[in-house]
Amino acid sequence: MLDDLIVFLRKALPSLHESTSTVEAELSLARAWLDITKVRLDGRLQFAVTAPEDAAAIRMPPMLLLPLLERAAEPLARSGFPKLIEISACVVDDRVRIAVVETDPVANDRRAETLAQIRERLHSLYGSRASLELSDDDTVRRTTMEIPHERSDRDHR
Repeated sequence: MLDDLIVFLRKALPSLHESTSTVEAELSLARAWLDITKVRLDGRLQFAVTAPEDAAAIRMPPMLLLPLLERAAEPLARSGFPKLIEISACVVDDRVRIAVVETDPVANDRRAETLAQIRERLHSLYGSRASLELSDDDTVRRTTMEIPHERSDRDHR
């Protein structure tokens, strides 16, 4: 777990003062955080991260993905049940779509607050060009974030 924590901190600390990141960097940070969380939860958390190569270098704001993952994993400490979290990123037309899918979602009082904060941040950065949608049923919860595909540094906010 200490090795996982070192990896996480090496990825997270340099980006604290950055206003931009990449899909690849955010997914790498997510993997490191999920590795730590998996150990903390005695292996009850399983995860998969997928992204095609064309999505990796796309710019995105930092620290939008981790709050979604934290809220997905947080109830596991209390529930005792295993869980699978799947993260995927892809390019769809002129947008980047990042989805977080949880199996057997557990009720979480703080989820609405987290989603509101992320929506507010997306709106301040992109206006109506970004979205954050939630759909769930008894067995699966899917959170989908879409942001504009920004092709150059000068286009990034």
